[in-house]
Amino acid sequence: MTKITWKPEYETGCKLLDDDHKHILELINECGDHELDLHEFLHEILMFVQKHFKHEEEILRSHEFENIDEHIEQHEELLAQVASIAVRYQFTAKELEEFLSNWVTKHILTHDMAFKPLFKDDES
Repeated sequence: MTKITWKPEYETGCKLLDDDHKHILELINECGDHELDLHEFLHEILMFVQKHFKHEEEILRSHEFENIDEHIEQHEELLAQVASIAVRYQFTAKELEEFLSNWVTKHILTHDMAFKPLFKDDES
């Protein structure tokens, strides 16, 4: 699978969140490494994403993001989808990489862009 590269259109305006997003992309790009234990990898990325979501939600609350509840629901939905993959005993690196790649690009470009205006004059 083609590696995902960071693009300017993924920037939310919040450096802390953008750095997390970049790290998630790096993790996804490692998914194609045939030396990886996919279940261990999935656990690692899930732990990081959960931490990222909490961090993002705290930042959005501090900036009084009006759609915070909807955004949290999106996070919960994604975590449920990842959990459903995790309980499957057989999945390929390609399946996992495609799911995560699609999620990241869709979530960042659609849902995270909704809060970009909060950070236009912010240096967080």
